[in-house]
Amino acid sequence: PYNLSGCYQEHKERFLEVVKAQYEALTPEIFCLLFDDQTLDSESAGRVQHQIIVDALSLMPGVERFVICPTYYSFDPILEKLFGPRPEHYFTDLMDGLPDKVEVFWTGPKVLSPDITPEDLKAAEKVLGRRPFIWDNYPVNDGKNSSQFLNLKPFNGRRNLAGCCSGHAVNPMLECELNKVVLKTLALKYQGMPDDEINAVWEQDLKAQFGAGADILFEQLHLLTDRGLDKLNALQKAMLIAACELEDAPNPALEEIMGFLNNEYAFDPACLT
Repeated sequence: PYNLSGCYQEHKERFLEVVKAQYEALTPEIFCLLFDDQTLDSESAGRVQHQIIVDALSLMPGVERFVICPTYYSFDPILEKLFGPRPEHYFTDLMDGLPDKVEVFWTGPKVLSPDITPEDLKAAEKVLGRRPFIWDNYPVNDGKNSSQFLNLKPFNGRRNLAGCCSGHAVNPMLECELNKVVLKTLALKYQGMPDDEINAVWEQDLKAQFGAGADILFEQLHLLTDRGLDKLNALQKAMLIAACELEDAPNPALEEIMGFLNNEYAFDPACLT
């Protein structure tokens, strides 16, 4: 409900009509109510959002999981820079008295967290009154800066989180096929596989995905993951595209790499972050 926090009473009836209609039409197992990426202009915003949650939840008694995203979904100072200062009692006003079934998305210590630790999640649990539901902003690459990279490396850190969170959702790259090998590395961490074994599986899977040009693409992977599209010269782009074209069979992952190199996944200025 974008910016509903400042005018809820005015639009309450219509909002709840829409929520009820959507719930009855879709009968979802999971329902998410998101207050992220919007400016709060009132110290009472947390209390208003609390009431919105209570009202919406009352309309869906059969929903199995009800997840919210607060406006401040990390302790990262960038959120206050983008959306204004967090009201002093925001988390208390938002969370106090909410049913236990309400889960809360949390991105970790940063909006784009390089690692998420049990200590990070326990700090969030203190203010939320429950274990957070991780919303992991790796390997997503739809931001102004992140759109210059293909985040193909394995997940970093993120060990021993199972007992500290209620769930773990991942925000993927725009390049759908290329996500698969990366996402597998997170699953292997939850299974307890050591990092050296994960890295071996990752390399094997990535080379299989790259096809006939795998050796070249893997050797030059740093150009895609670390150098960045805007720093590549014409010769480097041509070399990477030629390596992709060595594979004769249809290959969606290679098509995505070539699309990336041809700027088909350019940053959308409408994206807030």
